[in-house]
Amino acid sequence: MELYGISGVSKQAGIHPSSLRRWENLGLIVPKRVSHGHTTVRVYSTTELQLLKRGREFLDSGMQLRVAFALARAEQEMKSEEEREMNKAELPQKKEEE
Repeated sequence: MELYGISGVSKQAGIHPSSLRRWENLGLIVPKRVSHGHTTVRVYSTTELQLLKRGREFLDSGMQLRVAFALARAEQEMKSEEEREMNKAELPQKKEEE
């Protein structure tokens, strides 16, 4: 799993770091924290980066902030569920082939 710092996420998602911090304070995103010397830094996974990019697309289309992230999160959960179902369907086929 790749992890990204706030500056990398900001550049890739096109979202200012102060917006990322504000959205964290609002509970819309929850980056992990890791110790780095005497301080802690925010780190974002690839999944969180994708969520931010999709939320940004919805914001750009005129949606309100909370609605944009609720919809982006719902889409992400649906995709994850579909992937789990596909993996379950593939397991019996792999066992039969062995």
